[in-house]
Amino acid sequence: PLEKKGPWLCAWKDPLSSIKTTSNCIALGDVKGDGEARLLIVDQTQKFMIYKGVTIEAEFKLLEVPLALALFYSESSKNRKIFFFENNNLFSK
Repeated sequence: PLEKKGPWLCAWKDPLSSIKTTSNCIALGDVKGDGEARLLIVDQTQKFMIYKGVTIEAEFKLLEVPLALALFYSESSKNRKIFFFENNNLFSK
């Protein structure tokens, strides 16, 4: 049996989650500037999901299957950018 050692979920493989992704398509960051980290996931079914805790806060449809996800924080402003890499294209949200 697994011992509970913190607030993290043991979910390396959960067939009920219906999320099919890789580690380069997952990010954790403060995307709204409110001091709370959110989990960002782009998956192989062309969905972009933002989780706050265990709740889906937002979900968007992508044009293609993503290759990677990146967050960018500018030092000179409070703008936060989320980048999606799809084949030879780069998209920003």
